[in-house]
Amino acid sequence: MASPRTSTGNLTGSARVLNDMVVTFHNTVQNWKSCFVDGIKIIQNIQESRENEDVVERNCERMGKLVETMQDHITSLKECSRKIYNLYLLNKSSSSPCYTWSYEKLAQAVQFITNAYAEDTVFKEKITQSLQKRSLQQIDIIAVFWVHSGHINSRIDASLEAVLKECMLK
Repeated sequence: MASPRTSTGNLTGSARVLNDMVVTFHNTVQNWKSCFVDGIKIIQNIQESRENEDVVERNCERMGKLVETMQDHITSLKECSRKIYNLYLLNKSSSSPCYTWSYEKLAQAVQFITNAYAEDTVFKEKITQSLQKRSLQQIDIIAVFWVHSGHINSRIDASLEAVLKECMLK
């Protein structure tokens, strides 16, 4: 998915801050998703190299670093979510720059998305720990869990799309 386009016109004040935060939020989600895809590739490398312990070990180390990067992205998402919520607190009585949503609804949607990605990252960290303590027969099961963890679903994707549309970024 391409980065959201910026709104036309000169935004100032809270509208500018909100626009910037939502763009940063979206880009961070995309970076997290890129890590997710990289994790699939690493697991495939492990599956293809089951007999080569050195290759498996190197890939397990890569997975550990990848999950650390995903955790960094979660920290960024939480920071964006906190800033958007603070913007809501500062602008409770003013009109929202969104199409139809209030600042509060936007803050709730961003928090909902952030929580899902955070939960999924915790799950992926546990999967990575299992991978490092693996038996080679379990790698296929671990691969399935990496891809199908259940926290990130079409509802989360639709919420992110709605945030972008409400902020006139899509």
